[in-house]
Amino acid sequence: MQYRAWAALLLTITMIWGLGAGEWALPRAYAAAPTDYYVSSSTGNDASSGTSPSTPWQTLSAVSSRVFQPGDRILLKSGDTWHESVALHGSGTASQPITLTSYGTGSRPLLRSADAAVVRIDGESGWTIAGLEIECTTTQPLLGSGGVNRGIFVNYEGEGNWSDIVIEDNVVRGGGIDTNTEGIMISAAYPTGKHSEVARHIRIRNNELYQLGWRAIGTGGWDTTLSDNLKSSALFRDVKITGNTAYQLGNQGIVMGNANHSALKWNVVHDGGQYAGSGVTWGPGGIWPITSSHVEVMFNEVYNMSDSNTGHDGSGLNIDWSNEYIVMRYNYAHDNIGNGITTMAHTNSVISDNKVQGNRGLSSIGRGQIAVSDFTVDTARFSGVKNLVMERNLILVNRPNTSAFNSHESSPGDGWSGNWLSGNNIVLTPGVSGTSVYLLEAGTAMEMINGNRIYSGSGTDFAANRNGSAYGSLGSWQAATGFDGATVLATIDTTAPTAPSSGSAAWNAGLGGVSLSWTAAADSGSGISHYNVYRSTTPAFTPSYRTLVGETDGVTFVDQQELESGVTYYYQVEAEDRNGNVSVAVSGGSATTGAISAAPLRYQASEGFGLIAQGPIWQYELWNGSGYAPIGSVYAPWSMWRDGGTYLGVGRNMQAPDSRDAVRTWTAPADGRVTLGANGQIQMVGDGPGADGVLARIMLNDTQVWPASGGQLVVYGTPVASPALTLDVLAGDKLRFIVNQRGNGMYDTVYWDPSVTYTERYLMRETFERGAARWTAHSGSWAPATEVTGAVYRQSGAPAGWTTTGSGWWSNYRLAADVKLIATDSAGGFANLNVRVQDEANKYLVYLSDVHGIAIKKVVGGVQTELASKPYAISTGTAYRVEVRVRGSAIELYIDGALQLSAEDSTYRKGRIALETYRSDAQFDNIVVEAL
Repeated sequence: MQYRAWAALLLTITMIWGLGAGEWALPRAYAAAPTDYYVSSSTGNDASSGTSPSTPWQTLSAVSSRVFQPGDRILLKSGDTWHESVALHGSGTASQPITLTSYGTGSRPLLRSADAAVVRIDGESGWTIAGLEIECTTTQPLLGSGGVNRGIFVNYEGEGNWSDIVIEDNVVRGGGIDTNTEGIMISAAYPTGKHSEVARHIRIRNNELYQLGWRAIGTGGWDTTLSDNLKSSALFRDVKITGNTAYQLGNQGIVMGNANHSALKWNVVHDGGQYAGSGVTWGPGGIWPITSSHVEVMFNEVYNMSDSNTGHDGSGLNIDWSNEYIVMRYNYAHDNIGNGITTMAHTNSVISDNKVQGNRGLSSIGRGQIAVSDFTVDTARFSGVKNLVMERNLILVNRPNTSAFNSHESSPGDGWSGNWLSGNNIVLTPGVSGTSVYLLEAGTAMEMINGNRIYSGSGTDFAANRNGSAYGSLGSWQAATGFDGATVLATIDTTAPTAPSSGSAAWNAGLGGVSLSWTAAADSGSGISHYNVYRSTTPAFTPSYRTLVGETDGVTFVDQQELESGVTYYYQVEAEDRNGNVSVAVSGGSATTGAISAAPLRYQASEGFGLIAQGPIWQYELWNGSGYAPIGSVYAPWSMWRDGGTYLGVGRNMQAPDSRDAVRTWTAPADGRVTLGANGQIQMVGDGPGADGVLARIMLNDTQVWPASGGQLVVYGTPVASPALTLDVLAGDKLRFIVNQRGNGMYDTVYWDPSVTYTERYLMRETFERGAARWTAHSGSWAPATEVTGAVYRQSGAPAGWTTTGSGWWSNYRLAADVKLIATDSAGGFANLNVRVQDEANKYLVYLSDVHGIAIKKVVGGVQTELASKPYAISTGTAYRVEVRVRGSAIELYIDGALQLSAEDSTYRKGRIALETYRSDAQFDNIVVEAL
């Protein structure tokens, strides 16, 4: 996109919604089990309990003033209207989300407000917002100074472990395309250098959004140090924006920024970019990722986008700047004022199997139905277009003075390389003036253009332009450029294929999908291109891109697209020829899915590879003689990190050493237990004179974990299994997969695609075997010590001690530790676990005392208040397994697995952990902090 006001919007987010961690003191909406809370603007009373339809609360302020626990539901009465905003507090879990939805019959509950957000969440996990109607009522103009009025806003600050936000089946509307409004926004603010994950598992699905000024849906990050945005693709992982409909928009449709391993699927965006005033500086697009990696853009339809009176963009779909590994497939972009599909500066992406037609090409980047440019405002991060594959697209050129494909250099910098355009079906519509096949500008290198089929009324039409030189025939183009040697010209086909038949479907447990088959169709004209496969949960449905699940050129197909367990799916199949004519859709059968397991948290080297930036999970290093150092440059033709002009490099699944080791490094994002595996075996890629193989090994920090010593020999023709190891890791630990050249560097490129999968994941796990570097001792004499059982963390020789660790954003969690009083004074000693710590004077604590038993206490301003206590025999010299659970305002104390005390208090919602002693020497070990 052309430069935008995104930065100003995200700055507004940070300024308005920036909140510190854990300082809230809200009343608790709590019961022993998850509770339903009812709210009715027409019949409620905030003095009521809110726990039944007959005793509802009245205002959203009653909701905003409370903290909710996992599994709670806040139910708004259908047909009621609230003229106020709501802030949601408390964190749920994936299995027990907190839900804001409706009850009763009638129209959706309507929430209307001109506040900065009608519904907002700050720094919480585990929320579902569903079935509401939300209206942004600001009268501020689009470029007004009053701040953006958002429908739903979720905000995070700094690194975190936030997850499981679901926003589904809502209607969000504004006051018009020229208002300062936005539909749904997920935001993260972070300091420079924190190229790391903030939140994961975000679902925005099946919402309807319209009459909004800025955009319908967006995710994005803000660098608080640089006061800039779009600097990292690491912020959001596993974001799925699916099945949404957005229309009547002043500017943008759906924008996915700063995300990885995410998806944009089955969305329909139309009539965006409709703002006709002046002053907008960022050209609109229908659906586009930006500064993102490993994103699928599939099954979307975008049409009738305009350009917000900017003269830029107005495109249907776009791969924007600083993207990599974007797959844009099976989409339909048509009748937009700009191009159907565009790109900006990016690398290693695919545009395939899309349908584009009717786009006017009135854009600053060219007249193509597909237009490739290298625009960016961040050339320091990435420039150029590299390794773009465009294949099997159906491109219908049916607008005057447009081309099937054009390329345009917008931002000089690093060059273009490795770009392919092949196997596309291009239809030049008869009677449309000024059409062409290619418009290639200087400075936009294409490595290969070939194997395309070009259809016209005469069967011989061809027009192209390269670097200002025009070509009126395929032969002259071939002779001058060397392109299109296998490209053919043919006559347009207007006859539809026959229909396929005998469709059947069955659940395939081995593949985790539904297997379909049918009898082939026939086409006497251009030939069958592929079969379109559609799916619905209702037997009778109309095929559309909203129901498309894939294409195949054969007569079998396996549907693995976002299936749910125990659901009966119905299928239709149609044949499509190379000119876009389709047969009648016929039944493909139906099938009920079996159990579909949640995917584990798995990091595969090839699937997490990046060329724009190192990390955050995988880094690419070399041994410099004294330590491991990042490889400093990228060689695009090899798609590898390469050390200058040497042969040392690391790619998606390749490593090539020279006299120095080639190293692929995985950095643990969290404490836990992991298993190592690989996609395939470790094997040499080539062989030749002098080849002597390589030595492979794996290091965990400074300790070799495979093989037991030396290196594992790998020679050509004798693959070696990558080891299946189970290891305990701490956040920040480094697993290095190392390849050494052995004797010489001849033919030493190795295929090795390792994976690391979490089987257990903690907020923190501490055994003190590696010391206590993650702890900050504020008082006392703390140090690791050695016992027969291993290392422990001990405070001794001081009357009191306090040491802290963890994140101020931790909310619902359990803290477990082995606790032992070693020596106490005559009045009794104490060993304490602290949770939700703000500072030493503000926290919760549980204590074990050899004289005073056990207790749960709250500390506010240094003043302790006892919440629960009882006598309990605690002996010095005995270790107890102590566990504190905080969830919502519930606080529970377990000793040796048995619940001993419980209390309720809502003073602190979040905070770190601490260990504490008073009048005692004590030790702590085997600490686990796990999210609840």
